Amino acid sequence: MRAIVERVFQSWLSANRDSCAEHGLVNMHSLTSSAYFSRRFAERIALFNLIANEALVSLIGAVFGDEIHFHNTQLFFNPSAA
Repeated sequence: MRAIVERVFQSWLSANRDSCAEHGLVNMHSLTSSAYFSRRFAERIALFNLIANEALVSLIGAVFGDEIHFHNTQLFFNPSAA
């Protein structure tokens, strides 16, 4: 998971570095956006499978019921390290 997330984050960061500094950003949204996975469809599916592993989905289902949906996956980061 770390390799996939790091690649996506670096891509996002190169496009948003000025905004990070100017606005003190601490998160990026749309981590699973298809824009970061052109020609990497299998990698995107792998990321979803890691995020939605059975143990996590079961725990969330026990709390929220059977209707589980992804909504805007985010990555929070240390702005001084970006």
